[in-house]
Amino acid sequence: MGRRRQDTNPFKWSVAGGVGGRGLIPGREEDVFGIGYFYNSLQREGVVAPSRRLRTAEQGFGIFYEAQLTGWFRLTPDVQVVRSGLGGADTAVVLGLRALGDF
Repeated sequence: MGRRRQDTNPFKWSVAGGVGGRGLIPGREEDVFGIGYFYNSLQREGVVAPSRRLRTAEQGFGIFYEAQLTGWFRLTPDVQVVRSGLGGADTAVVLGLRALGDF
């Protein structure tokens, strides 16, 4: 009789997707945008310490807009929102800003 291997994957199943494109605003054909979403269904037993409460799932989305301000400079604000699978955890909202200069 062999030992049963413990399943350490916290996810039952997962789905993710997104869409993106270029030139959303007329006259700004070099700008890029995107939005994505994920949903992870969680296993409740055998993965996380029993003292931690788990929700049935975690989910989130992100959105960004990359603006080409000059021929060599781009600015990209984004927002990410994640509802954790850990019970009692607040929903995280993360704001970001990236600058890219091509010299």
